[in-house]
Amino acid sequence: GRLWVTTSYHYPFAATDGKPSDKVFVLSDFDPNTGKAKTVRTFTADLNIPIGILPLPDMKSVLVSSVGEIRKYKISETQHGPKSDGYEVLFKGFGARDTHGMYNSYTLMPDGWVY
Repeated sequence: GRLWVTTSYHYPFAATDGKPSDKVFVLSDFDPNTGKAKTVRTFTADLNIPIGILPLPDMKSVLVSSVGEIRKYKISETQHGPKSDGYEVLFKGFGARDTHGMYNSYTLMPDGWVY
């Protein structure tokens, strides 16, 4: 299994210099005795307060929030695990006045839609 983890250096104030550096990590290869991940890979490092993430069932893409946008990243599998292979912006124009009320908790429902 894999565990997708977001980190945010910028929280609670969005990066305004045009150089966001928040990250998504993918943890895998867990030790059965300690539960610790043996492999930690940086998936992407160009985000701005990524508080929502959802790996999609096609196993080729992942939804991630970044202040003002919802992005769909393509996943490339390497011998060391997944890495980002670019993204497309699905929705944009959201405000960032209160980063606590941003879009998160993506949920894939049985009807195939993401809520």
